[in-house]
Amino acid sequence: MCGAPPRRTLTRLRRALTTLAVAALAATLVQAPAAAPAHAQPARATAVLGAQPVYEGIERAWPGDRDKDPAHAVREQAGRSCWTMSGDPYNRYLYVDVAAGAVPAGAKRAVVTVDYFDAGAIGMALQYDSQSNAFTGVPGPQLKGTGTWRSQQFQLGDIRFANRANGADFRIDVQATAENMPPVCFSRISVEFTDAPLLDITSRRLLFTQGSDQGPITFASAADRIGWTIGDPGGVPLKSGTAQVTDGRAALDIKDLGPGYYTLTATADSGAPVTRTTSFGVVAPLPAKDPYYAVAMHYGWQPGWEDTLLDSAATVGWSQVRSDVNWSVEKQKGVYDFGAYPLDAGLKNAAERGIRTMPILGYRNPLYDGGKTPSSPEGLAAFARFGAAAAAAYAPYTKDFAVYNEFNGTGFNDGACGITAACYIDMVKAVKRAMPDANVVGPTSAGTQPAWHDDFIARGGLDYLDTFSVNYYTSAGDGPGTPPEEIKALGEFAQLVKKVEARKKMPVWVTENGWPTNTGGWSESQQADYLIRAQTLARAAGADKYFWYDILDDGDNPGDREHRFGLFHRAGSGVQGLAPKPAAVSNAVLIRQTAGKRLGARESAGDPAVHVYPYGTTTRSLWATSPKTVSVRTDKPLTLTDQFGKRSMLVPTAGRITLGLDGSPVFLEGPVAGVTVTDSPLSLSTPEQSVTGGALKVTVTADRTKPGALPRRLPVTVDGVHTVLRTRAGAKTSVTVKVPATATTGVRDVSASFGALARLRTTTRVVEPYTVTGRPDIRRTGGGLTVRITNNDPDRALAPAPVGWRVGPWTGTLADPGPVPAGKSSERTVELPAEVRQFVPYAYSVTTGDATDSGTLSLSPVEPAGDTTLAPTDLDSAGNWVSLRGGTRTGPEDLSGTIRYTHTDQDLILDAVIKDDVHHADRTDPSAAWQADSLQYDLYSDFPGTPGGNRVEVGAALLPSGPAAYTWAAPPGQQAGPTPGAKVSVVRDEPAGTTTYRLAVPWTSLGFDHPPTGTFGLSFLVNDADANTGTDARDGYLEWGAGVGASPKNPALFRSVRRVR
Repeated sequence: MCGAPPRRTLTRLRRALTTLAVAALAATLVQAPAAAPAHAQPARATAVLGAQPVYEGIERAWPGDRDKDPAHAVREQAGRSCWTMSGDPYNRYLYVDVAAGAVPAGAKRAVVTVDYFDAGAIGMALQYDSQSNAFTGVPGPQLKGTGTWRSQQFQLGDIRFANRANGADFRIDVQATAENMPPVCFSRISVEFTDAPLLDITSRRLLFTQGSDQGPITFASAADRIGWTIGDPGGVPLKSGTAQVTDGRAALDIKDLGPGYYTLTATADSGAPVTRTTSFGVVAPLPAKDPYYAVAMHYGWQPGWEDTLLDSAATVGWSQVRSDVNWSVEKQKGVYDFGAYPLDAGLKNAAERGIRTMPILGYRNPLYDGGKTPSSPEGLAAFARFGAAAAAAYAPYTKDFAVYNEFNGTGFNDGACGITAACYIDMVKAVKRAMPDANVVGPTSAGTQPAWHDDFIARGGLDYLDTFSVNYYTSAGDGPGTPPEEIKALGEFAQLVKKVEARKKMPVWVTENGWPTNTGGWSESQQADYLIRAQTLARAAGADKYFWYDILDDGDNPGDREHRFGLFHRAGSGVQGLAPKPAAVSNAVLIRQTAGKRLGARESAGDPAVHVYPYGTTTRSLWATSPKTVSVRTDKPLTLTDQFGKRSMLVPTAGRITLGLDGSPVFLEGPVAGVTVTDSPLSLSTPEQSVTGGALKVTVTADRTKPGALPRRLPVTVDGVHTVLRTRAGAKTSVTVKVPATATTGVRDVSASFGALARLRTTTRVVEPYTVTGRPDIRRTGGGLTVRITNNDPDRALAPAPVGWRVGPWTGTLADPGPVPAGKSSERTVELPAEVRQFVPYAYSVTTGDATDSGTLSLSPVEPAGDTTLAPTDLDSAGNWVSLRGGTRTGPEDLSGTIRYTHTDQDLILDAVIKDDVHHADRTDPSAAWQADSLQYDLYSDFPGTPGGNRVEVGAALLPSGPAAYTWAAPPGQQAGPTPGAKVSVVRDEPAGTTTYRLAVPWTSLGFDHPPTGTFGLSFLVNDADANTGTDARDGYLEWGAGVGASPKNPALFRSVRRVR
């Protein structure tokens, strides 16, 4: 979202996360046992941390932010004194202030070496005071919880070190929540100032146009030479070599590479080996832009990189950028200083590159309506004057202005009027009157929300718009991994277009849509697939313009979905350029294939899984939601272009070409009479799963018992490996090809060409050779930790190393986990200490060798109804208050209570007795019950955080019509609405100030065919609305668990529970 972090819905992983280019940002210069020397030169400044810290060139260091007293952080780990991070008090940072006299004059670069105790599988990063930002981020490693001392180096460039990072020059950041914080401990920090980097990839742009703009890729290093390897999208090596370093600089010529998406790994050794990994892309020259393709961008969020980002946007070929112009430019009534807001410079820089900007008018001003979203006549008139001033200031550059963003949600709108269509019409009417010559764009709503838009249209809202716009994403009801073709919002968008067109002929724009690549979201390869498919589908549904959200990752936390919507990675330590994700290259290819061509109606291929869309008369985009083989009828050679721009020629035999389709779109150019699904005599197969580092066996088969003309000698090329398949009439013959290994996990695409006769594709899921997981063994009393080791190698047995485990502060070692046969798993259960409390969350980790698993678990039994022995959960002591818009909870009398989950063979039952001094729940629509006093709980069908499960959200409230149960997020195959089969009772005792709930929900309404036997996730909250004001009347909520009340929903924060007998 523009202007502030948006509120969206979490979805789960459908295909394994592809890690291409992510390692570019890992900043892992050296990671080794701390005893090994980390640098050749003496450190300029050091801090030895312990009960009596020793500083040399360091002014001071301290933990933070909750408890800044170093004495409280002192611990001893494996024989070393150190300072530990903690969840209570919540300290995730270690701050360091370098003495001014220790920083050499003119120093621009520093290398920070950190010795730490690896206590948990969690992320670590560093933020430092640079010339451009007080908290410039340097991503670090993913800790593994090895229970050993380790060393990590961070390279810092363009340093300022003026104590702007909360009084420090830099801070180490252990990226964990309070309840998931492992006791990572720091014993020593050293800082060395150096002129030459150990190894940097210095090219600022990493997306190149084929020809004169194609590279080179440049490096800086203190080493004599740099070894490099260029790989394909799956990380499979294509070529390698050595670049000589002269005067600290080196270059890699890439002019021999055709269009495509590539990976690059570079290694240098100037005393210790340093490796950098990034991605880059090569695209064909842009013949023309197409106004349909646009992108969202946050002007001012990437200081020092905005020109590079705009250059990359021009290379992709986007026609327009969307960013906000903030009402904060009005510091005095009627006086506007647009030059003080980043849009001013960004808009003008974009225009120099042929890119237009659509400003978003937003959001509030302290001079009007108490600094809230304007709603009074005075506030609306002032907001309209601000819009008119913006239109006048930017008249030479644009006529397009969006009026607010997502007015129909509380993420941006905090006005007294509320989020209704009538309130928005008041605003847009005033704006249109003030700027009649502008292209007024709205309502730019949050989601397709049919009821809201029906009301908006019925009230005449279209009369005040020149362009209709909507933001939409996947929704809670779509289920995990829902592809673009199946998301609920797409169908609703198509209907919305028809409703708009029935009332007024006007353009319809999709102003936000995108898929993030955060951990637990979508893989980068999925994002590339979905980008082409989503933009095509939106256009087919009636969109006249489409803005992808957004161009650049907004942050450095790989687990935060709002940080990973971008199509380019942020620059990081060791990689100074903006590396493209696969989707950036795919967007460039889509534009080049379709610019200026009219999209026709979808063509039938005889199978609903196959999508064929014609552009103009000679170009087609094709994909299949499940693997299919199609026969393309043509009497001319066709040019096939894959999603990364690689072109090949296909020649028909007997008027047909055989083509394999899957979720990755391809383009065909040339005359095509039709496309139909076929049972091809040619096939391609791989193991469903393969492991990193192992050659992949691909079997190619020709079946001449089926119709189709095949030569006796058929040349085959599989991922660059050539062979010949000899066929026989009336027989099936095969050949197996070994293709090179990859070190990248995720879905690997495998492509085979049969001369110019056919092209087939298949995939294999690449996993690590072995994995380990830790899961709670939940009982009525006591509990354990079940350790599962899976050997994914299909050929070799595994002799695993000892397993180190941690649950909260308790640790141990499973010394002999035992051998694991090839392709099998083994389990061992560790008994946990009696001090481990039930219903309480604990951070856990298990590690064996290079494999690790971590997260949060709880021993939370769900007892049989009528046979309970455990006390109910007391929300006053076990709950967590979350304030909304400054709302307060004064104590137990304001809001508290107890909850208990029980089960029968038919139902999951929630009993709650809630103490609440004021009861407000006068919603007439049960879907809005969450806005007032009510209960909500979410269930996740697997262990919390495990990809692939289903999240269901239900709740209960005492409405004016009586007790109601409602499902907001339904299981697959069901719909949001009144909860099917639920039995609900809600009784309010006003003198006692208590509300007693009983909600029995059938297991089938929670997505289970029968009562679950394994561990699943639960999270509960009770909403508190002490004053019935606005649409969302809540002061906040009291939760057990987490991940329900905030957006996006996060099942990884749910409590792990299990039915017990």
